[in-house]
Amino acid sequence: MLARNCKHLQRLYLTGCTQMTDEAVVAIGRGCSKLQQLYVIGCVQITDAAFVAIADGCPQLQEIYAFHCNRVTDVGISALARSCAQLRELGVAYTQTTDVGCQAVANGLPLLTAIFVSWCPEVTDTGVQALAARLPKLHFIGLQATAITDDSLDSLVGGAARGALRTIYVRECASITPQSAARVRAALPHCVVLT
Repeated sequence: MLARNCKHLQRLYLTGCTQMTDEAVVAIGRGCSKLQQLYVIGCVQITDAAFVAIADGCPQLQEIYAFHCNRVTDVGISALARSCAQLRELGVAYTQTTDVGCQAVANGLPLLTAIFVSWCPEVTDTGVQALAARLPKLHFIGLQATAITDDSLDSLVGGAARGALRTIYVRECASITPQSAARVRAALPHCVVLT
């Protein structure tokens, strides 16, 4: 109903809709081509099929937040990276995102300013190094409870976003040392490192 009657919809917030299914999100993707912001935080039933439909049908998408959508994988993330070149903010904490998804984002979303991959334990230095190398506008990166090491922080210091970065969130990353965080603070005084 929403997708049929709201063809010019630009913002949709469906946070906490635990009964929301792929079918509903697919309909939104097919019927709301002007969508720019989508929040599906806590919509635990949606899968990659929903992300693929949004990617295919909503090329103007600029923000998507899908925290706690633990059925979403690199397949859905890669679809967004291929089709949503306008994307500025990507929040996929608590999903099944891995380095593969990070690499797809790095290759396909050059305008990205913020990415949240916290609590994605398969994100490692490899994924962060790809993001650091190719996202010059990145000002926020959320990496809490990922499998990164000091090498990730080093890559961010020397990466494409060196001048843009304002916040690096690395709490609960067991392999990040205080010395590495201090090096980032010294090299990027405009950037806050939350450890």
